Amino acid sequence: MIAPCAWLHLLQHNWFIPLPVCAACKFDLIHQFAGMNHMKTVDQHDKFLSNMLALLECNGVLFVNDHTAREVWTVLLRQVLELKREQKLAQYVENKDGYFEMCRNC
Repeated sequence: MIAPCAWLHLLQHNWFIPLPVCAACKFDLIHQFAGMNHMKTVDQHDKFLSNMLALLECNGVLFVNDHTAREVWTVLLRQVLELKREQKLAQYVENKDGYFEMCRNC
């Protein structure tokens, strides 16, 4: 588990660089809360999503949400998710509250 405690928000990491975990380390769940609004382009969302999906086990789940500037970042993320779905790399569900649940396909 990468984030067992609420204090881990102090972890500062550039999302466009893969997380520094062992190459064989895979997770069944990643929850990214907040910060999505800092990514302003489709390319940034694609890099973020590619890095996160690479950390997931087959059928692992990535939850994403951010209440800030939701009307902007959700549009960009949806575009990337549609590409990932077409490439059969991931599937996703967006709930009415703006949470995205993504599952890595294998």
